[in-house]
Amino acid sequence: MNAMPATATVKTQSTVTTSLGQIFAQLAAKRETDLIRFRTCCADPRASR
Repeated sequence: MNAMPATATVKTQSTVTTSLGQIFAQLAAKRETDLIRFRTCCADPRASR
């Protein structure tokens, strides 16, 4: 009975690791997109002079 939870834990950890990697990649892409959007439409044009 102890072998089952250990196997389930290993599967859960690898799934979480993959999911976290995907989440961080999506967050980085979203942050970059938001930064570009801010620079092009919301930033004060006088600040760039």
